[in-house]
Amino acid sequence: MSKLTKNKIGEMLNEYSVGRFSSLSDNKIKKIDKKNNLPLECDQDEFKKYEKINTLFGKELDFVYYLVSLCEKECSLRTQPIFSKDLISHLSLKPSHVRNIISRLNKKNILSIVLFNNGKHASRIFEFDKEIYSIIVNRKNKKTQVSSEDVEGEKEIEDNKKNPFDVDVSNIDFSSMEEYGFNTSHLIQIYREYDDKPDFRLSSDIIQDSIDAMAFDLKHNNVIKDFKNSPSVVLLSLLKKGKPYSSKTPEKFLSPQAEAMKRYIEIKSKEQKEKKELDDQLKQIAMKDWFDGISESELMEFYVEPESGSELGSLSDKVQATFKKRNALKNAKEYFEVEFWPIKRKEILLKNTDIETTVENG
Repeated sequence: MSKLTKNKIGEMLNEYSVGRFSSLSDNKIKKIDKKNNLPLECDQDEFKKYEKINTLFGKELDFVYYLVSLCEKECSLRTQPIFSKDLISHLSLKPSHVRNIISRLNKKNILSIVLFNNGKHASRIFEFDKEIYSIIVNRKNKKTQVSSEDVEGEKEIEDNKKNPFDVDVSNIDFSSMEEYGFNTSHLIQIYREYDDKPDFRLSSDIIQDSIDAMAFDLKHNNVIKDFKNSPSVVLLSLLKKGKPYSSKTPEKFLSPQAEAMKRYIEIKSKEQKEKKELDDQLKQIAMKDWFDGISESELMEFYVEPESGSELGSLSDKVQATFKKRNALKNAKEYFEVEFWPIKRKEILLKNTDIETTVENG
């Protein structure tokens, strides 16, 4: 891949120094250079590329900007090998979240993975399409926005920072939506709207349920494909209008807390099941050893005479002997489980713990 010169990058930036789009006509979309107020034109395919970039938000946008900044330093559309640990550190996300972001951006054709080395020191080389790269650089450097709704939303957020509203939002947990760009400023916008339009006001419980429901649908139902704007903008718009968000699959919906509890229960149940299976195996081995270690006469000491009125005396000696042995075995097993095994189990576990401690201490 040949490197781009700085002059060429400058030409590419000038070519795409566009603020927003107007109406469609004859497969051509008129672009307006806000600075010079000069009408320009581009085709549908080019517009779709602009749309892709302008629907990025949150960590996805941070990730793309990070890669582009690396490409700018190299004057290339392709990055040098980037270690996964560096991406995780830069984005402050879990490895699984970083992998999901890379997968989404790859599916959107915003970037491609030229090389992937797996293993302990996993790394990737990313590459951008020339036009996609130009649009991203333009947005990064010029802060250009296509969506007027996004521009308005950002302006409102800045207004809220300058004029903070006296609203307590500490009782609302939006951490499940932070990955998608939702933050405290959005909640302040919502409550400010309710002060202007009290008929739209929703309770904090309904707002919390809406946040949890959208986070659930984004994770499990892939609703992002149905949104024309970023999830944070969609949620903000709904709640400001007094419209709660409900999960697409209410019968499966779980709040983040409920999901965490469910995972905990599943893990503990699995641990307990495995522990019981191991305990049963240990008991069976110990029981076999115990029975192997007692003589026939010792076994028969567990025989208990039947109650009076039994017809045992009318049976043959051979049948009586079989009956007595079965009776003795049953009572011996009961003695093992109730009396012998609890003590023996403690001895086994204590002995193995001492052995492990000795090995660890060398």
